[in-house]
Amino acid sequence: MNIEATIRDILHDSPAVGALLAQYDFGSGPEPAIFTISANQVRVEDCECPFIEIQQVSATPFGTRAGRGGDIIVDVRCYGDRTQSDAALRNLSDATWDALNRAQRTKTGFNLCGFWASPPVRVSDAEGFQGFGILVRVVGLERVD
Repeated sequence: MNIEATIRDILHDSPAVGALLAQYDFGSGPEPAIFTISANQVRVEDCECPFIEIQQVSATPFGTRAGRGGDIIVDVRCYGDRTQSDAALRNLSDATWDALNRAQRTKTGFNLCGFWASPPVRVSDAEGFQGFGILVRVVGLERVD
């Protein structure tokens, strides 16, 4: 299960989130600047702000008589630059949190037992980008169709 790609799809499909992000050309034309670290996408120097980074933090596999599954934690970070207003960045993080909480959970390829997004908290990175972080926890069993 590639939960980072699923979360990227959820955010990419949200008009509220897309309207607040910079556009970036990933090779097929401009689209909202949402980077998934597991897909070997890295923040590039020419990407304008604001943007979102998605990275899996941990994955704990488990098995039951019903099948195999996992308990996965993903870090979703909404970043702006030093000139970004705090209100604009807060709006982006709230829209991101809302999109994750309203998402259809069937996109993951798993029968989900749980999908939780924590409220946004203030974060910064080593390059001085200010932002907000949202932890997403996904617990599910592999779908057997």
